[in-house]
Amino acid sequence: MFNDPAVSALAIIAVVGVVTGLVGGVLAGAKQLFGTMLMGAIGAVSLAAIARAGGAPPFVSAGDFSYVYGAIGGLVLSYVVGRSDRR
Repeated sequence: MFNDPAVSALAIIAVVGVVTGLVGGVLAGAKQLFGTMLMGAIGAVSLAAIARAGGAPPFVSAGDFSYVYGAIGGLVLSYVVGRSDRR
């Protein structure tokens, strides 16, 4: 499964999303950071895939995908989820 370069690139971007999810959760003041880390991975993979499908140029590329779009997607989605977890 990881022999496909696209899957490998998205797995690496998911790890970037986990890290930015942790940062977004801390910035949002979330109580449970594990959920924001998961949302960071989901946001990173989804925004990187949407940017590739939309034809956006990859800034720092992992195959045809971009780490930058992944980091932005992970940070935004984890921040939004973290804000709802503040109570």
